Amino acid sequence: MAVNGGSELGTYRLSMSDMNNRGLVPNSELNKKIFSLGVVANLHKRLTVEGYAQYNKEKAKGRSNVADATGNPNWGTYMLASSVDVRSLAPGYDLSTGNETQWNPSGFATNPYFAVNKFINNDDRDRFIGNLNVKFNILDNLFVRGRVTHDYTTINWLGVVPSGTAYEPRGYYQEHTNGITETNAELTLNYQGRFGRDFSVDVLAGGNRQRYRSQNKILLGNFFSEPGFYDPSNVKSLTTTNVLRRSAVNSLFASADFGYRDIFFLTVTGRNDWFSTLDPQNNNIFYPSFGGSFVLSEAANLPKAISFAKLRASWAQVGGGAPEPYALNQTYHLVPGGGHFEQPLQTPSQVAGAGGGTLTAPNRKLRPYTNTTLEAGFEARFLNNRLSADVAVYDRRTKNDIVNITISQSSGYNFTNINIGEMSNKGVELLLSGIPIQKPHFSWEVTLNAAYNKNEVVRLADGINSIEIDRAVNGYATISAVVGKPFSMVNATKIIRDAQGRPFMAPMAGSRQQ
Repeated sequence: MAVNGGSELGTYRLSMSDMNNRGLVPNSELNKKIFSLGVVANLHKRLTVEGYAQYNKEKAKGRSNVADATGNPNWGTYMLASSVDVRSLAPGYDLSTGNETQWNPSGFATNPYFAVNKFINNDDRDRFIGNLNVKFNILDNLFVRGRVTHDYTTINWLGVVPSGTAYEPRGYYQEHTNGITETNAELTLNYQGRFGRDFSVDVLAGGNRQRYRSQNKILLGNFFSEPGFYDPSNVKSLTTTNVLRRSAVNSLFASADFGYRDIFFLTVTGRNDWFSTLDPQNNNIFYPSFGGSFVLSEAANLPKAISFAKLRASWAQVGGGAPEPYALNQTYHLVPGGGHFEQPLQTPSQVAGAGGGTLTAPNRKLRPYTNTTLEAGFEARFLNNRLSADVAVYDRRTKNDIVNITISQSSGYNFTNINIGEMSNKGVELLLSGIPIQKPHFSWEVTLNAAYNKNEVVRLADGINSIEIDRAVNGYATISAVVGKPFSMVNATKIIRDAQGRPFMAPMAGSRQQ
C-alpha cells in the first residue's frame, strides 16, 4: 500500500508492505514488513531538502542449517539411498524419550525430521536505512550539497541443539545479539556549465567521512540440566563474549566531466582514502581514473541502418584497506569466570570473538591494495533500435590484495593476513539484444549476455609460489593460490590404484600411497 501527494512546497510518498512466506522445508517461515517514507521540500528558491527513511522488520523461524551435516535437514535427504522413502524417518525422534532416531552410523548425520521438528534456529532482524540530502544553489550553475546516510541493523539470533541429539545428547544453547551501524557524511561543491555552444563541463570536489561499528554479544551454554527446557538458566555452564569492532575511512575526491558538441566526452577523477585498519605510517592511497567516449553517429553521417554508434575507453584505479579492524596488533579479551585466584586472566582474541579456537596473527606491514582496470568497448544500435550490441574487453590487475591465509600452528596461530603480489583478470563481455516483434500493444525483446574471464595469480610474496588459503574439515582438499594458476584452486589427493582397481600400497611404509 502506498500514499503520495504534494504541492509547490514539496512532495511525499509513504508505503507499507507485509510479506508472509512459508518455506519448502517444514516448520520454516518468514515474515517481513517494510515501511518507507520519502520527502522532498523546496524551502527556498535556492534551498532543497530531500529525505528518505525505511524501516524493515523481519522475523524468521526454522531457517535450515547449511554447509555441514550437523543439524542440516537437507544433508540427510540427499545422502539417503534412492530406494529408501525419506518419510520412513519421521518424526525423527523416539516418542517416549525424545531422543533422535539415527539413520546413519555417524551421529553427525542428523535425521532430517529431527532437525526440522526439534532444532531451533530463529532470528529477528530490524533495519533502519535513512538519508538526508541538502542542496543550496550559490549561483544558477554552482551549488553545494551535503548528504548524510545511516544504515543500522540489529540481529537477535537463537540457536538450540536439543536434548537427545545424537552428536550432542545433552544439547547446547546459543544466543547472538548483533548491532551493525554504518554512517557516511559527505560534502561536495558542484559546478555545471557551458562554454560557448560547443563545450560543457561538470566539476565536483568534496570529502566523505565513513564510520562503521559492530557490537556482538554472544551467549553459549553447554548441557541442559532439565531435558527439553531450552533457556540459559537451564545450562550447566554459561559463557558470555562481547565483541566490539569499529573502523573508519576518510576520503577526499574530485571529478571533472567535459563534453564537446555531444560528440566527445572525457571524465577525469581522483580520490584519496585514509583507512583506520592500516598502520598510520602506510594507511592512505591515491587513485585516479580517466575515461573517454566518442559518438560516431553524431560525428559522421552513417548508413541509415545504424541508429547509434559509440566508442569508449577508460583507465581506472581503486584502492582498499584491510577488511578487519584491530588486525595490526595482538589484542586480548578477559577470560570469563573470575580469572585465577580472583586475578583477571586474558587470552588472545579469537576469530569472531567466539570459542572457535582459531587465531589470526597480527601483521603491521599490511598496506592498501590497488585494482587497476583498462577497458575498451563499442556500442551500437541498428534498424531504428530494433537490434543492439555492446562489446567490451578489459584487463584488470590487482596488486597487494589482502588475503587471509593459513600458517603453521606451531606459531600459536592458525591464520594471518598478507599482501599478495599480483593477480590478473582478462576478459570479454558481450551483450546482444533484439526486438523481433514490435506492435502498438505488444513487443518481444530477446537478450543474449555472454562473458569470458581468464584469471591468473601472477605473483605472490617474495620466494613463495603457492599459499594455502583454507582447508576442508577432513583435510582431503585445500584451497590454494598458485603462481600461474587461477586464484582459489581446489587441490585434493586421491588413492592410486592398479589396473584391477585395487589401492596401490607403498612398498616400505605399508600404507596407501597418495
